[in-house]
Amino acid sequence: MWYTCITEKQQHQFVTLIIHHFSISRKGERSKILERKNADIRRAASSAGVKLWQIAEGLGVNDGNFSRRLRRELSADEKEKIFQIIDNFKEQEQAHE
Repeated sequence: MWYTCITEKQQHQFVTLIIHHFSISRKGERSKILERKNADIRRAASSAGVKLWQIAEGLGVNDGNFSRRLRRELSADEKEKIFQIIDNFKEQEQAHE
């Protein structure tokens, strides 16, 4: 392999450079290349302690199908339904405490 002829430090610098290249755009803003689709939904679910399979169940779809749907950015209407499901789970959890 080509990388066996360079030092470990050089390998680390190369990897760091590649990661930096793909994470920073020309304007210095974070690139959308590395940001996952529907990251807002994933963050909201995670912070509420709600699993994606629970959201899928709330929507009445298979969890595998729901995960595939998250690969593409969802419409505002779909996101609103999902955020409502997350809020419902959060309220149920708080009621049980």
